[in-house]
Amino acid sequence: MAPSNRKQAELPASAEFINNPVGTACGFAVQLNRCLMFFTPAYRQNLR
Repeated sequence: MAPSNRKQAELPASAEFINNPVGTACGFAVQLNRCLMFFTPAYRQNLR
């Protein structure tokens, strides 16, 4: 696996994976106390 792909595969231990059907970078969600945070790929096209 290329180092750039390996880095994309790393998630925080408590994160919930969000699939990205149009790209290689996934998204993830993490809950901290009562706040649910979503982290998505940087490119706008990946959010469609």
